[in-house]
Amino acid sequence: MSNPDSKRRALVVGATGLVGGQLLDKLARHPAYESIATLGRNTPAASHNNLQHFKFGEPDADQAFDTDVVFCCLGTTIRQAGSDAAFRAVDVDLVVDIAKRAQAAGVATFIVVSSLGADAGSRNFYLRIKGEMEQGVVVSGPPRVGIIRPALLIGQRDAFRPVEAAWQKASHLINPFLFGALRRYRSVDANDVADAMIGLDLSTFTGSIFVESDQLSRYSGRSDPQRQSR
Repeated sequence: MSNPDSKRRALVVGATGLVGGQLLDKLARHPAYESIATLGRNTPAASHNNLQHFKFGEPDADQAFDTDVVFCCLGTTIRQAGSDAAFRAVDVDLVVDIAKRAQAAGVATFIVVSSLGADAGSRNFYLRIKGEMEQGVVVSGPPRVGIIRPALLIGQRDAFRPVEAAWQKASHLINPFLFGALRRYRSVDANDVADAMIGLDLSTFTGSIFVESDQLSRYSGRSDPQRQSR
């Protein structure tokens, strides 16, 4: 269980992405964290006094798991990956492998970005992949697993995604009409997702917890969220 009065060490996997970049900057400035490491294929441009970078496959990469919490923001698209198999290799196999490495290293908390509607039994390939990833990290990951399920993410990516960009523009018109049960489908800012990930880590949840898109505000900051373990 997290002690909000103690300084924490954090590892961000996938810190060059939309959510990962926001998260990295927030962690580096957050008083609850004394050191932050990153792990990925590329080195983020961010530079802070308490920040250390590691790369996949390098001899010292295992040192990155000397941490209290792993924030996993890995994710790609089928177009970027090149095939369904390559997409699965990143969004399922690599993420679950990171969770296993965290568990083996004695890391207590693993928080990962998934997707609204994730379901291992879905007919939709993308949602099925995300559901399989969730199952894998719950079974193989550390004692505390937090799964964030955002709807469409809003924010400026380094890599342009034309379809996503079009949906982002449309979402500003659509969001006001999504309320009540439909509120969970509103697009969300990557900045809000990053805030929720930190708030979830600093909370006292136990076991596995799933945070739906319309619940993100409950986990912002240092407050102790209402438990929704299952």
